[in-house]
Amino acid sequence: MKISKFTTIVIVTYKGVVIKKTLKSLCKNFNIILVENSSNIKFKKKIEKQFRNIKVFLSGRNLGYAVGNNIGLKKVKTHYSLVLNPDVNITAEQVLKLEKIARKIKNFGILTCECNGLHETVNTNLDRYEKIKLNNVDFYKKKIISDYTEIPWVPGWCMFFKSKDLKNINYFDENFFLYFEDRDISKRIKKKNKKLLALNKIKISHIFAGNSRSNNQQVYNKSWHIRFWHLYWSSFYYYRKHYGLFSSIRVHLSKFFRFKYLQFYFKLTNNNNLSLLNKYKFDAILSQFKNKKALAIPKLN
Repeated sequence: MKISKFTTIVIVTYKGVVIKKTLKSLCKNFNIILVENSSNIKFKKKIEKQFRNIKVFLSGRNLGYAVGNNIGLKKVKTHYSLVLNPDVNITAEQVLKLEKIARKIKNFGILTCECNGLHETVNTNLDRYEKIKLNNVDFYKKKIISDYTEIPWVPGWCMFFKSKDLKNINYFDENFFLYFEDRDISKRIKKKNKKLLALNKIKISHIFAGNSRSNNQQVYNKSWHIRFWHLYWSSFYYYRKHYGLFSSIRVHLSKFFRFKYLQFYFKLTNNNNLSLLNKYKFDAILSQFKNKKALAIPKLN
């Protein structure tokens, strides 16, 4: 079994949720650093016993996506680093193809693979100050024109880097706990005049929000309330970081008042779930106004 000397894979998990089939395939050809955002020693022992070439590091508690990835990425010794979400289906053969193509493209910043939801995600107007333009692909007709497509940013579920590029920009911004950290690192790498490319002929799949699924409706709702808190906290921070405080306020101020209005509207109509959801959204922006840090489980003001 030949292990790649060029690429190390980094995966951040929480509560041990990961696709075992993917790990089994990847272990054929790659060393994997798995960062578990807890102190679950049983999970560490189980994974390291079951899978060769996987080293598990326990963070001790939920430190978020950016910090978790940085723990793993700073341990990488190979030329390339591949960041994967734990709910991505990808094979060792596909990563080997990705690695082979990477050697031929000198000026890439981040590579990713064609995936369900990729073009819908990168074509959303998450950044009002940056025009989005997709080249080389007719998205609506699904017609591939070239081997790769230049995209405005790379979603965090599959990001292939040159390890030295990550070190040069000081890795992920650890102020992000969840959301926009991939948008931020893409923007910083683009500023180095490097391209962000999706490889059209390598097709993978992603199970969105795999860690949020629960049969308990109250637990499921709460997880999404927290996710939306992080979405708007991170959005405000992203705009403030790249465009200044005034620009961030201009983007979020109308949302701030709308969320407060919807919180009371849904409370009056006895829709407690949507009322609480909007309360979390409102509180996320309020926390940014107060310059409060992101927490794993945010406490409402």
